[in-house]
Amino acid sequence: MRTISMRMPMNIHIDKDDVIRTVLDWLNGSSLYYMKGINWQGEHTFSYKYQSKTLNIIELSSKNILAIHYEILKYKEHSKEVMEFVYNEGKKLLFIRYQISDKTQKYMFRSFGKLPYVIRLMILRGMFSSAYDVVPSVKPILITRNNNYKLAERIVKGILAHYIPVVYITKTSEYDYAADPGRLASFLAGRAVVMAEEDPLVRDRLVGIEGTSLMRGYATIYYPNANSVKTILNYRNYPDSLEMSKEITRYVNQYWSQQMFNDDQTWEGIYRQLLNEQKTQLEVSHKRISAENEQLYKELDNELTDNELTVEKMQEKIETLNGRLLAVQAERDGLQAKLDNLSAKPVLYAGEEMELYSGEIKAIVLDALSDQKERSAEGSRRRDVFEDLLTANGYHGELKKKRDSVKKALIGSSSTETICKDLKEAGIDSEYAGKHIKLTYHGDGRYASVMSLTPSDHRSAKNLATLINKTML
Repeated sequence: MRTISMRMPMNIHIDKDDVIRTVLDWLNGSSLYYMKGINWQGEHTFSYKYQSKTLNIIELSSKNILAIHYEILKYKEHSKEVMEFVYNEGKKLLFIRYQISDKTQKYMFRSFGKLPYVIRLMILRGMFSSAYDVVPSVKPILITRNNNYKLAERIVKGILAHYIPVVYITKTSEYDYAADPGRLASFLAGRAVVMAEEDPLVRDRLVGIEGTSLMRGYATIYYPNANSVKTILNYRNYPDSLEMSKEITRYVNQYWSQQMFNDDQTWEGIYRQLLNEQKTQLEVSHKRISAENEQLYKELDNELTDNELTVEKMQEKIETLNGRLLAVQAERDGLQAKLDNLSAKPVLYAGEEMELYSGEIKAIVLDALSDQKERSAEGSRRRDVFEDLLTANGYHGELKKKRDSVKKALIGSSSTETICKDLKEAGIDSEYAGKHIKLTYHGDGRYASVMSLTPSDHRSAKNLATLINKTML
């Protein structure tokens, strides 16, 4: 996964509901990210799933923080996108994290890509803080001797107040821009502010400022930290303005990808804190109910001594309190399990390959471990470790059963319709193409084979079964 992490000050009138409504408006208005049937009623704890998309909203009331997590799995592109928002309403800070899998990083990091429209929507609604010299915009700031010149002067002096990178573009000796400022500002909306000298004489005035290194046809990236080294790009090193724009985008993305967030600034951190708070509350309830039980037993002893309590009433009181105690204990144990899962260090980390069906990658790994276990010597350390992992993960030979069913379908069936039906149960799709049938594994064209419609001998069917099992299962 590649990540962009942005820290954005918000205007003082923005509250949690504003953030939620903006995210929902983005989802409802998007053809790609759309989630049908969302029915949000103003609550700050909300979960919804639609097809391959999930939305979760939680609130950490003790710190006045709202966290939103949106995820979409794109099976055809074998990719995943994650958009997270953590809003600290007290500090008026919004932490945004956008993650995209390496399978599609070319759209985001290698080329001229945009962030999801929700960022632009926040800009257009004026949600980001305006208490700075420059604020995020979808348009460039054009510099002339009469307009915005003071901003240009402040940026080259290093005293401009800004919380996102500023890209300053000068014109070439032919009075052309080194990179198209309008297009660049649109693509970098939310990630950087673009300033462009519309009047070439602006540069002549600015170069008189001590320490200024503005050159004709250059793009300079100034970062929010005044101590950061600025990035200077020369248009002569690129074949055209588009390639230079791509390089500018790469540097801006690199800046945001290096930002580090703490537990108050990430979805996972807020979720973990929320679980800890709930667990603490349950432990307090557990202690209180235990104390009530102990007090009840004392009262029962006294009442039994005085013959004032029937057996039925005594039993009813005991069962009521014990039931409450067990319920709280079960809920506490469930939260502890979630916390353990969040903090546990996995044996293996997930890569970028997307699952073609739920649990596929785990099944493949366990299947490989089973093969290796059979090849390992009895009593060896390797065999014991493999056996332990297989047992702990509930291995039942799922893929082996599918391979056997493929062999049985191709070798033992005479009807093409029956074969296709049996293959479908193993996850293999059939598509008629003339005198052949194209077979693909869960619709993924990388794993395909061809089956002839004409009758074939036993050996051909066996070879096809072997090929399918090797490449798909």
